[in-house]
Amino acid sequence: MFERIVRADGAAGADAARLRREHAELFAKGRAFCDAVREVENEVAMERAEFMGLADDFLAVQRAHRGFEEAVMFPFARRTLAEDDWREVADAARQVTASQTDPLFGALVRQEYERLKSAL
Repeated sequence: MFERIVRADGAAGADAARLRREHAELFAKGRAFCDAVREVENEVAMERAEFMGLADDFLAVQRAHRGFEEAVMFPFARRTLAEDDWREVADAARQVTASQTDPLFGALVRQEYERLKSAL
């Protein structure tokens, strides 16, 4: 979707780059929090403040990111992209899901979040 948005309006390039950076940051923070949950599950000593700091940090970044997507990027995409663009975005999303390579939305990450949800 980022490529389509930038192609439709080159001025959106900075916003698309921001989302890519945030996706990478969310992956790293999500991984750190999942690792902390795994350590607690395995009864590894961890200060409550450290655990809560990881959780709060992940959630704060996630909320800010979603807010930006919902307030800026999704409305822009709805206004700008044509039907053909949306079809190609959907096709690309299906391919990523099938390959499980997307660091933020792939099936392997989804499984880890389901495990995390159950643990909590």
